[in-house]
Amino acid sequence: MKNQTLALPIGLVLAALTACMAVERGQQSDFPVEQPSMLSETTVLPGQTVYVSYSYPRAMFEADNEFEARFDALAFDYSGVRTSDDRVPNVYAAAPWFMLRAVEAPTGVSVALVKANLARVVTQTRVVGDSVNVKYRDEFKLLYRVSVSPDFDPPALTAAQEGVNAATEPATKASPSPTTSVIKTLLEKYAGDLGGLSANRARLTFSDGSRTSTASLFLKYRK
Repeated sequence: MKNQTLALPIGLVLAALTACMAVERGQQSDFPVEQPSMLSETTVLPGQTVYVSYSYPRAMFEADNEFEARFDALAFDYSGVRTSDDRVPNVYAAAPWFMLRAVEAPTGVSVALVKANLARVVTQTRVVGDSVNVKYRDEFKLLYRVSVSPDFDPPALTAAQEGVNAATEPATKASPSPTTSVIKTLLEKYAGDLGGLSANRARLTFSDGSRTSTASLFLKYRK
C-alpha cells in the first residue's frame, strides 16, 4: 500500500486558518457590540473601528405619534405559538428615512450611522384560549460605526465632569433596562451638566425628513 501526501498551497491553508479564527464582537457590522442601555459607554481605542448597536425608546425621537403608522405596520408572526411557553418573535423593519445629519465628537473620533431599524420587541407572550396576547415595546435600533484615529489622545475630564459621570453611573447600573420615563428623568436631570461636555461623548443629530432630534453616544477611552 502506498502512502499518499496531499500538498495544499500555502495561501489556501492560511485562508482556512483565518476562516476558523473567532471574530470578536464589534469587529464587523453583522456582529456588533450590543449595548444594554442607551446610556452604556462604548469602549474605543486609538486606531480602532468598532461597530456598536444601541436601542432607543420610540418616544426618544417622536414628538406627537408621527411614527405610529410605521410601527403599526410591523406585523407579528403568531404561527409558531401554541402555548404561553412559546414566544412571538420580535419584528424589525429598515428605516432608511431616519438619518444621521450631524456629529459633534472629540477630534479624532468619527461616528457613522450604518443602519437604522424600527423594532417591536416582545416582552411577554400569553395564550388565552384560541387567542395570543403579547406585550411589547417600540424601539429604534441604530447601528453605528465608531472610528478612532491612530494618534488619538483622549481628552482629559475636569473634576466637575468626572463628578457628573460618577453621578450617572449608579442609575445606569441599577436600571439596565430603564423605562422611557426614567430615561427622560435622567436626561433632564443632567442636561445642564452634560450640555457642554464633549470629552466623553458624541452628540448626534438625526433627521426623519420633517424634524430633527438628538441623542448622545457615551465613550470610554483606552490606550
